[in-house]
Amino acid sequence: MKYIRESIDRTQDIRALVAMLIAIVVALQNVLFSCGNPWGSVLSIWLLSWPISLILLTDVWVIIVALISRNQLEYKQEETMNSAYEEVNGEVDKFSKAISALGHFQEMLNVGLLLKQTANAVSLDCSIYVVVLICSLNVGQYAFSC
Repeated sequence: MKYIRESIDRTQDIRALVAMLIAIVVALQNVLFSCGNPWGSVLSIWLLSWPISLILLTDVWVIIVALISRNQLEYKQEETMNSAYEEVNGEVDKFSKAISALGHFQEMLNVGLLLKQTANAVSLDCSIYVVVLICSLNVGQYAFSC
């Protein structure tokens, strides 16, 4: 879960850019379609009927890609750490038995933190989408009044 939270943080800029790009494409499609341009129909086929679902789909995809790239890097680092782990394993085992009861509570807190961070990320991306869409629609209608 820690890695998922880190991936959400690391991909914030990419997710914001994708949300802005989708909003601009939706606004462009609306302006072109209202002017009778055939590209408006082409863009409406390319876009899903619910652009928010496209944002959520790209959010999930970007986070999965970040997790996969992290796992590949972590696998390389894990090979070097195995020898050091064997030496310390005996001492850590005694300590881990003493605090195992707190481990379950920590897992519940991590799940709550992950859900909160996911909700914040989704609301941020949707907010960016809505703001850019409204601004783009206003600029598009003003600049391309057909």
